[in-house]
Amino acid sequence: MYSEVDDSLINTDVFASSKISKDLYGKFTVIPKRAFHDNRLHKHPVLFKILGLMCSMASNNHHRLFVNQKTLANITGKTQSTISRQIAKLVDLKYVTITRKESSFNQTKIKCAWYKIIY
Repeated sequence: MYSEVDDSLINTDVFASSKISKDLYGKFTVIPKRAFHDNRLHKHPVLFKILGLMCSMASNNHHRLFVNQKTLANITGKTQSTISRQIAKLVDLKYVTITRKESSFNQTKIKCAWYKIIY
């Protein structure tokens, strides 16, 4: 189940907590491990897809993201109301928290929210 880690890799930049190797940046997404065993997510594949998409947009250090639901709807091909319902479910299942409803520096008046992924 667990693989051995090559000792020569332990001191490399890949394992540094504050940065990711430039060769690996943008190629992987970290999803909460408990999501793979959660039957509530398996019954709703769109819910799992949105969780994965939000995790891919989150920062590596603080696990936060700033995105509007319309952007998520355009990427997934779903409606904004579907995205809204799915995010509400993710909040109820404690995979995501809404840290701020709207950004204070949003000059364009486009509604965006700050989310945080809970690992």
